[in-house]
Amino acid sequence: MTNIEQEQFRQRAVAEAMSQLIPNTNFQHFIGVLREQREVVIEDICRDDSIRDDRTTMALIGELRALKNIIGVYDEYRRREAI
Repeated sequence: MTNIEQEQFRQRAVAEAMSQLIPNTNFQHFIGVLREQREVVIEDICRDDSIRDDRTTMALIGELRALKNIIGVYDEYRRREAI
């Protein structure tokens, strides 16, 4: 399985699990918290001490990517539901 196929598989698995959670208002609040956290991580990446430390930078980029993927799956599911 290629890296792209693995990423697509992971996103499908998250979307499938998420489909049961989306109607729950608590889950919608949770996604809001993830959106806020994404902004915090972006600010952290821009700090001078983060930029100087490669490990910190890479960890923050990994965290940002994970948040972006989860929020993206949620947004895509909501978009398809609206159509």
